[in-house]
Amino acid sequence: MTPEQITKIVDTIIKMRQKDQESQNASNAFHIALYPDDHNPILIWFTDYALKIVNIVHPDIAGWLSYFIYEVDTLKHYDPDYDVVIKQDCKDWKLNTVEDLKTFLISEYTL
Repeated sequence: MTPEQITKIVDTIIKMRQKDQESQNASNAFHIALYPDDHNPILIWFTDYALKIVNIVHPDIAGWLSYFIYEVDTLKHYDPDYDVVIKQDCKDWKLNTVEDLKTFLISEYTL
């Protein structure tokens, strides 16, 4: 993939994830207002489907996107100052921000 393609994929997936989170937050607020004693339903996230499509084209990139969206987000949620560092081909890469993710993916997966 070209750097432009990787950047576009990352930006699109991140935007989808933000929209999914906004929808989930709205659903949670609505559910709490109407049914405060019940569990909030988890919506179907379009990000999951988009990652499955990316997985068809490039499984490694889909895997790293998934890791960034779900794992890094959780690590940062509990400790915003935590420094997420991954190792790929004996090289350490920071993976704290979307820009870190783009830099890593472009460096490792550009043709």
